[in-house]
Amino acid sequence: MEASSNVDGTVRTITVIDSTLPDTVNHVKRAVHTNIVWHDTPKQLLEEPGQEMGGYFGITYSTGSVKSGDLYSINSIGLTAEQFLTENIRADVSVSGGYAALRTTGKLYRSLEDRVMIYSAGFDINLFTTFQHTFFGHYLFFGGDYCYMEWRYIHTISISPTEVTGNVTSWRHLPGDALHGGDIHIGVGVNFIQTKHVIVGTEVQTGVIFWGLTTQRGFENDVFDPWLYVRLGVGVKGKW
Repeated sequence: MEASSNVDGTVRTITVIDSTLPDTVNHVKRAVHTNIVWHDTPKQLLEEPGQEMGGYFGITYSTGSVKSGDLYSINSIGLTAEQFLTENIRADVSVSGGYAALRTTGKLYRSLEDRVMIYSAGFDINLFTTFQHTFFGHYLFFGGDYCYMEWRYIHTISISPTEVTGNVTSWRHLPGDALHGGDIHIGVGVNFIQTKHVIVGTEVQTGVIFWGLTTQRGFENDVFDPWLYVRLGVGVKGKW
């Protein structure tokens, strides 16, 4: 008995040749061909080697510099959830919180406390140039974030009612203020360890943060121009 098979898309066919049947009258050996056909389910296709769609959850830390006369560093810690869409494309969503330190020689250092707090939430699309689960992995990425920055004044600011709204009859005292913003960025990443269950790697990212024209308290933003930045991040992630 002999058998052969072929695969066409999601359909697999096996041909079984049975040559054990008796000879015919004219002494010609006969063979019976039996075709067995079945269809792979989507789950079976995903479980084929090299086609695993894994998801990961992890923690990251990043630090870097900002092109600004008032700031000299930006630091954050965050959580990330990642899902492979194809064998070499991964989508990430993340939330983070951190701060940007003020330069002692900058003009903001005399009016604000020594740092501004920054919170963000966003996404990344990653394009891998290496296969999953190889020990060393490399990828390129781009993405965007919503950003929220808040700060506190060294001395509380008192404003008259007419500076905000004419309906208020008493002075207001503001300990701080905030701005909304948006971030766009690109970068490159390297995974030093990239197993089925654990990923350890680092990223270099550059981007720009655009801040809103009006603060949360209603003042015109004439201080915070767009930030150009470069930062280095490290992360540890586990399969969910």
